[in-house]
Amino acid sequence: MTDHERIPNPDSLLNALPQGTAVIFRDYNAPDRTSLAQKLCTSARAKGLLFFVAADIKIARDVGADGVHIPGFLNSAERRLLVKGANMTGHELTLACHSWSDIQFANEIGVAAAFLSPAFATRSHPGASSLGAAKFKTLARQASRPIVALGGVKAHNAWQLSAKNVVGLAAIDAFVQG
Repeated sequence: MTDHERIPNPDSLLNALPQGTAVIFRDYNAPDRTSLAQKLCTSARAKGLLFFVAADIKIARDVGADGVHIPGFLNSAERRLLVKGANMTGHELTLACHSWSDIQFANEIGVAAAFLSPAFATRSHPGASSLGAAKFKTLARQASRPIVALGGVKAHNAWQLSAKNVVGLAAIDAFVQG
């Protein structure tokens, strides 16, 4: 997950990721989001990484991204438009999930992966209540799609999220010192 405020130079992050890892470009308020996405997509491809654009099918199409990520702040109609656009362009979909209804939607539309969050307290969403390990695992077991843990996931707590359908971890703070 990119976050320009906390990781101003995402190329250093891309260099640390193993081939086949997916990078989700967020940076919703970047002054020239399309140019930044193109630069990062090119870098990701050169390193053997997958590249997804959050919330914008046009940018995903224009930069040749592998997929589109549906963030949690979109309303139902906006989410459905992204699903329709991704189906028309052949892009893979990922979805931010925060509840059982989100898991049901992920199951319904057949996402490549559902990012279940926040597993733990996170700086990305200060003050938001986290799922905690027990609720996270309960929701993950109810999914029919692959689950990626997100939100406050670090080396010391990732083991607590092991459950059926959990296929990976996503993080920002795990890559940021301090």
